[in-house]
Amino acid sequence: WIAGRISALAYLLAGDMASGVAKIKKQFFNLNVGGMELIEATGVAAIGPVLDCDTEQKQKVAENLCALKLTERTGVILFAFVAVMSLIGWTFF
Repeated sequence: WIAGRISALAYLLAGDMASGVAKIKKQFFNLNVGGMELIEATGVAAIGPVLDCDTEQKQKVAENLCALKLTERTGVILFAFVAVMSLIGWTFF
């Protein structure tokens, strides 16, 4: 549950936070919502609106590229979070 919420927050920080928060705020604190369900909803919301393309195939490619970029940025945020937590842990122990 906690890991899913941390991942969802990282997606929101890396993507379209305003759109993402508006779409998942009811799910975020609901204990009955599974982690994967929340992460999927957050990822889709954090991608935000993809520019309209003239064909459906171009639209899917644009969505996939946005999803890959969102995942890369989220990875950097999670890596920084783990690094900071490690430094804090070493400082106090």
